[in-house]
Amino acid sequence: MAISVVCPNGHDLKIKDKYAGRKGLCPKCNAVVDVPQLTPAISEQAVIELLGPASPRDSDSLPVHQDEKHRTKVDDDDSTVTGASSVLLPKAKICPKCRNQISATYHVCPHCRTYFDESAEFGRVTRPDCPVCGTACLPGDISCAACGTDLRRFR
Repeated sequence: MAISVVCPNGHDLKIKDKYAGRKGLCPKCNAVVDVPQLTPAISEQAVIELLGPASPRDSDSLPVHQDEKHRTKVDDDDSTVTGASSVLLPKAKICPKCRNQISATYHVCPHCRTYFDESAEFGRVTRPDCPVCGTACLPGDISCAACGTDLRRFR
């Protein structure tokens, strides 16, 4: 990868990474050019270290707008969401560490402070409604629990 530099006389230059932090001459006008140091990309591990260890879960550690009664847990056995109200956001993530359902817009779990890489999609959950009766169904459901409609016909 090359470093882009503009010499004092306005010439655009592409400098090899191995010359980072050095001075050189512009090949067009022989002006002295300072090549900046490379800035390392921030790794996921660095973000996790910055966040620190997860704090113990208690109701005081939740954001002000989120009560204990609104927490959502996902059971590992049947992949169902329990403890949730019937009105949910259309898209949510399931934290792979604490298994709480969180908003799809979060990049850090508010419960256990686990960092989510933007390229990874952890447990993306959608809540489709039954096209016949409108009951909220789970993504893996074959039939509606309320009216028995075969949901595979509508996917």
